[in-house]
Amino acid sequence: MVGDLNLHHPSADPLRTFDSEEYNLSHPYYSQASEHGYSLLHQPGLYTYIPFAHNARPSVLDLTFANSPLFPSFSRWDTPLPWTGSDHVPVLITLESPRFRLPPPSPNWSKTNWSSVLPALPSLVPPPPPSACPSSTFQEWFDTHANKVRTLISSNTPVSRPSPRSKPW
Repeated sequence: MVGDLNLHHPSADPLRTFDSEEYNLSHPYYSQASEHGYSLLHQPGLYTYIPFAHNARPSVLDLTFANSPLFPSFSRWDTPLPWTGSDHVPVLITLESPRFRLPPPSPNWSKTNWSSVLPALPSLVPPPPPSACPSSTFQEWFDTHANKVRTLISSNTPVSRPSPRSKPW
């Protein structure tokens, strides 16, 4: 749903100061949208209304909501188009099918350069864990040493870059 509802709300325009009347007018609309599974798609603070009057200030009036089936297809909400002379800026909403979205690059573990990794592993043997320490201290000790090993292996592993024509296997 896209609409010029002439409502102001902190989630769409976080830098604006609101009086109680503005908030009370917009709250039922935002509550209903939330209760029915709609999410606001806006980039917070990106103005869609540019007033002609010099004593008025820009604001976010054009609201864009998506329901839960549409939300995974949402890619971008932006106002890159030039001003049209109207008091509203055109909003560009980009939707992509999740089916055609490329998977993120991932490590190609079968091509890890083990000849570079293996000689460095003995230097990463951790000292004994702190004795009688709280679990948070132990967790910090473990994470520190596990990250050193993970970084060494990841830095010696090329990344696969899937394409739209890549086979799923």
